[in-house]
Amino acid sequence: MEYRCLGSPADFKEKAVKLKVDTTGVLFMLVTDPEPVTDFKTNEPKIEGGKAVYQLRLVVMGDGEADVILVKVAGQPSGLVPGSQVQVERLTAQPWSMGDRAGIAYRADKITGATGSGSRSAA
Repeated sequence: MEYRCLGSPADFKEKAVKLKVDTTGVLFMLVTDPEPVTDFKTNEPKIEGGKAVYQLRLVVMGDGEADVILVKVAGQPSGLVPGSQVQVERLTAQPWSMGDRAGIAYRADKITGATGSGSRSAA
């Protein structure tokens, strides 16, 4: 699996560039339970659209390769079991830079258990 970004991270510093990620043929597996995200400045839970933001560590598998990414989502995903396959809806990637550090922030509209993957069902 190859990730490429045209230009340097500094090129994106002034712009909020969100790239849609094509997840066709890609499998996602949950590594750890969802964790709440805290606001860096206030140390309070981060809220977006009235929902708490959670981060999930996922293994991404495709094209014979695998990688681990951290994906944030508004609203607490429920019924997910670490080690199970998950469905990621509308995944975006946003390059960022801060001083001499740079990376890619991943966001999803929704993360749910994949059908037949061993996720817990609500009773």
